[in-house]
Amino acid sequence: MFPKILLATDGSDCALKAAEVAATLAQKLSADLLVLTVFAMPTSIPPFPRVAGLDLDVDNSSIRKRQEGILARTGRVLDAQEVAYMSRKETGHPADVILRVGEEESCDLIV
Repeated sequence: MFPKILLATDGSDCALKAAEVAATLAQKLSADLLVLTVFAMPTSIPPFPRVAGLDLDVDNSSIRKRQEGILARTGRVLDAQEVAYMSRKETGHPADVILRVGEEESCDLIV
């Protein structure tokens, strides 16, 4: 019915609940599970002066670190249910990226 499931996650409590549902579906349907995290790059910087301790610069290493943390939290949920999965990290507008990856990966269901 759904041979490939895409789980889009931001690591929030709601997303972790969705991961539990996706894991259950993947088990029951013998589906492949792909976990996706998307970092939305800021499109503009607010017009205010720099404030000590407030860093508006976003570099690739900090993006990767955030995404790895999200995948680690989500992975613990999936590992607890003994579900195999693959992961993918992307940057861009989350809705656009989720739909694009869903199409590229031929996913049948997006959670």
